[in-house]
Amino acid sequence: MSREPWNEWKDAWHDTPPVDIERLRRHIDDKRRRMCWFAIAEVLVSLLVLAHLAWRYDAVAEGSPWRALILCGIGLVVASQILMLALRRGTWRSTDTAPADLLRLTIRRAENGVRLIVAQWISFGVVVAVFAAWYAWVRLSLDAAAQSRLAHAMEISALAQVPLAIAFGAWTAWYVPRLRRRREDARRLLADLDRD
Repeated sequence: MSREPWNEWKDAWHDTPPVDIERLRRHIDDKRRRMCWFAIAEVLVSLLVLAHLAWRYDAVAEGSPWRALILCGIGLVVASQILMLALRRGTWRSTDTAPADLLRLTIRRAENGVRLIVAQWISFGVVVAVFAAWYAWVRLSLDAAAQSRLAHAMEISALAQVPLAIAFGAWTAWYVPRLRRRREDARRLLADLDRD
């Protein structure tokens, strides 16, 4: 059998671009727009939460244990927002429109997406730990009637948080493998480009 058809197929395969550049550029631009909208929404929600906490702080009597929790909440919201914005640094756009740079940006975005999710879970854990410590501290210092009101408020808070944590956990289980696949696909394509 002649090797000529194999050589023709090999040449045709090498002439075929491994990356659809226009599709990749569209995807990167769409992703940047979604990231911008998500970051804007995140900052707006943080500002609303901070405004609500400031209002609640002002409404609570001086010396109340609620003030300590509100101050912790303000600190956590600010720290969390700074962390989320810092983790997005370097993922907004590529320095160049060359395929390799676009693929590196895709890899960076996928890696930072996983880091953002891990940071969000850590933030959630810190909030739960601070709230639990605060609850124990307050519970020890209240009379029976106040403890009953506090227990009722905690039940309402738990009822709101548990479904959110379950939904976020399900979303994480779906999205993180997707991000990792996207990263590995981009790495493979980048390796193909580097070989050529």
